This record gives sequence, C-alpha cells and structure tokens, in this order.
Amino acid sequence: MGWVAWRAAEALEAAARAPALYAEAARARYGADAADKILALEARLQARFDRVAEAHAPVLWPSLPIRL
Repeated sequence: MGWVAWRAAEALEAAARAPALYAEAARARYGADAADKILALEARLQARFDRVAEAHAPVLWPSLPIRL
C-alpha cells in the first residue's frame, strides 16, 4: 500500500470513528438521557439546514480579502 492510499485509508477510518467518539463525548458531558436528546436535536437542525440550503442554493461568499 502506497503512502497516499495509506493516508486515505486512515482518513476513512477516522471519519467512521468520529460519530461514535462525538456521541461518547456528549454522553460523558451531558449524561445518557440528555445526550440522546441533544444529539437528536443537532441532527434535526442539521437536516433542516441542509434541506433549506439545497432548496435555495445560496451563493457562497467570495473568498476575497477585504482591505479597509
């Protein structure tokens, strides 16, 4: 396995672990019941944002430096 393939595989594994680690951290921070509610609210809010962004296709702000 080449270096690039190894890095890609490592990135995929990290991305697969990220939601579990995030949920584990939320449970440690808020407790099991509250964490489940908070994670559900976050998922619902993210889905709503994605739906609105997809429907309206907002133009991204240009990445130009603003010199004052």
